Order: sequence, then C-alpha cells, then structure tokens
Amino acid sequence: MPEWLGIIIRSIVFLIILIFLTRGLGRKMAARMTYFDVVFAMVLGVIAAAVSLNIVRSFTMGFIALLTWGLIGIGLSFLSIKSKWVRDYIHGREAVVMKDGKIMEDQLMKLRYTPEDLLQQLRSKHIFNVSDVEFAVMESNGEINALLKSNRQPITPKHLGVDAAPETGVQTIILDG
Repeated sequence: MPEWLGIIIRSIVFLIILIFLTRGLGRKMAARMTYFDVVFAMVLGVIAAAVSLNIVRSFTMGFIALLTWGLIGIGLSFLSIKSKWVRDYIHGREAVVMKDGKIMEDQLMKLRYTPEDLLQQLRSKHIFNVSDVEFAVMESNGEINALLKSNRQPITPKHLGVDAAPETGVQTIILDG
C-alpha cells in the first residue's frame, strides 16, 4: 500500500476514534474550556497526528496510547462531577478580583493577571468605569464576571413594579426542506 494511502486511512480511523473519545469527555464550548481541557485536547490531537503520520510506527501502540489518554480524561471528568476537591484541583477555582469596588491586586498577582488584563475583560463586558463595579470574580476558565453597583445596574420591569409576561423560546418547525 502506498504511504499516502496509509496516512489517509490512519487519519480517518483516528479522527473517528477522537470523535468518540471527545464525546465521552463532555460538551464544552472552546471558549469555556479550562487550561486542563485545552492541554488534554492538544495531547489527544498530537497522539492522533503522530500515529496518522507514522511517527509512531505501531498503529496498535498509538491506539493504546490514545485510548489510555481518552479513558483517563473521561475518568477525571466523572470524578470532577462527583468530587469538589478533584474539580477544584484539576480545573481550578474561581477567585475574587474586585471587592467593594476595589481591585484586589494581591489576588491578581497570585493569578498572574495584570490590572490591564482585568480592565480589558471589564471593557469587553461594556464596563468602562472601574468604580461602577461592586464585585468581580475570575472564573476557572479565565473569564471575568462582574456585578455592577446597584445604582449602575440596568432598569428591569421588576424595578418599575411592572409585571412582564414570560418570553418563550423559538422552536424550529421545518428542519430540512
């Protein structure tokens, strides 16, 4: 069999295996992935690429390595769901970066996060004035969530004493044709 055909066949086989393994790891959007998830995905991809390109000579050994990493990931995902200690250790914990309108610089130092990074994240949330923030938390995926001071929060029907009818979601009726 020509080498190029072997690469194509191995790539297709390992792509199918990766699809099954990543489905077992759970559904997460790339933007919501923690550092652990990103590293894990890269390792799976590198193993699959190494076998596909025949860098790992034995298909069986590559399959065993990929299966081992995939099952470890599935096991750790399951343990993360069941144990807060495992979840905190593997995926990290949230950290308060602003409290009572003050930036907690010591906490930013622990997180290796600059005040400029914090300001950039706040601006992406349409918060341009730090003094408007009552409380801000960095989630385990690196995203900043902020609570505005009560006098800076948007007005809702509840604030006005108005009862609003609940909104319903849109449903797709015709999927194909």
